[in-house]
Amino acid sequence: MDLFDKNGQPVAYIRDGYLHYWDGAPAAYVQNDAVYSLKGNLVSYLVNGWIIDCSGHAVVFSEDAAGGPMKPGRGMTPLKPFAPLQPIAPLMTLPALRPLQTMNWSRFSLKELLNH
Repeated sequence: MDLFDKNGQPVAYIRDGYLHYWDGAPAAYVQNDAVYSLKGNLVSYLVNGWIIDCSGHAVVFSEDAAGGPMKPGRGMTPLKPFAPLQPIAPLMTLPALRPLQTMNWSRFSLKELLNH
């Protein structure tokens, strides 16, 4: 699943339960609808093709995202690198109740959210 920011630029993709930046570097784990940092902290949720922050605001979207704020036109997606070695998943924190999705964009970029 390719992910685009609020400007329509490709910023990451999800493959085999891992969220990667376009250079192939792993950035997060995706488990069910929860997104965890590489340290195992719950940082966001995957809802209807959107990654939302813990306030329910949109951070990035996929081609098939439904609901949420108006999506911009998408930029060309670069070729994905070969699948890198995946880091070993740490113990994950228990997910809190997922927030309701809003019609607003988050103030965080994907990198800011994942490093928050």
